[in-house]
Amino acid sequence: MRTIALITALAAGCVGELDEPTTATTTQEAGCPPQYCGTNSDITARNGIWEANLNGLADVNGVSLVTRTGTTKPLIYDWNDRPYYLKVVNGKISGKPVVGTGGISGQGLVGAGFQFKKNGTVIYSVSIEAVRTIPLAVDPWESVEVYTLSWHSRSGVPVPDCPAGMGLGVNETLVFEGDRIDPARLTMSTDAQWDPSWFSMGCGSSVVAKLRMLRMTKSNQAVSDWALRQATLKMLTADYCGNGHNWTRLGTPIGWRDDARITDYAITGVTPSHVEARWDQNGAKCLNTPRLTAAGVTLYTDEMVRNMCPLLVCSDPNLWGPPSTGTNGARVVSANP
Repeated sequence: MRTIALITALAAGCVGELDEPTTATTTQEAGCPPQYCGTNSDITARNGIWEANLNGLADVNGVSLVTRTGTTKPLIYDWNDRPYYLKVVNGKISGKPVVGTGGISGQGLVGAGFQFKKNGTVIYSVSIEAVRTIPLAVDPWESVEVYTLSWHSRSGVPVPDCPAGMGLGVNETLVFEGDRIDPARLTMSTDAQWDPSWFSMGCGSSVVAKLRMLRMTKSNQAVSDWALRQATLKMLTADYCGNGHNWTRLGTPIGWRDDARITDYAITGVTPSHVEARWDQNGAKCLNTPRLTAAGVTLYTDEMVRNMCPLLVCSDPNLWGPPSTGTNGARVVSANP
């Protein structure tokens, strides 16, 4: 399960903004090639949407999938405009026929589409332009299905492309059911809250895709461990204080390892040299030099972070010791070059 990875922690200032990704060039050990682990971001939503419900429920912004009249069942239409009930099972989109037998899945989804509404009015039409599979970024390298999605706003406002990342191309998106991510608080649902009627959508530049590709969702984690999943989310987004405020930006290099040894530091290219922070599900348990400060970026200072939350300095600088060393149960350790 050990994978050597260089993670470039990226952020866009607020949820939903998109910036061009910066990919670090580095030679890595087998298991996590640069196109998978070279970029990261705290971007959660695309066009304000990152999750949807298969029972017709609206998200926190009042947005829901368009359903069949008189039902709560969302619809997906094939290239010939035939309706199917939209399904997401085992990280794959499919359509169950409204009447009769059969269905659509895999390459049969090309040309299919679904819609989002708010206050009874359609706001986005989404079409599937292509379908392919890519391997996960960490061992075991099973394949996941990804979809090139074309978003069309009914308001006429152009919809920006989603940058590539994590092995996904421009506008490619993966889906997975059950886990729910709160972009305002930067938290993940617990095991007990896992609900397959909700599914997440993560395009290449998003932390949603990152979590799935790194086996940090309940349905594809080797050992179900909510605390580790949320600690990873907090670390990837530099939510030091654990309150949903990110302290990073696009292109900031960071190395990290988790205590399950799913992902580990890069050892070539940009090599981590000292501990940045140690993390648990509540945020950073201790903090040395914040990643932007270490990178020479003056968007904020160490003092600004500590004024928000008076974090202790990490007493143990050992990069290769367990993440929990000296921090009473930390699950992830991050390190600056």
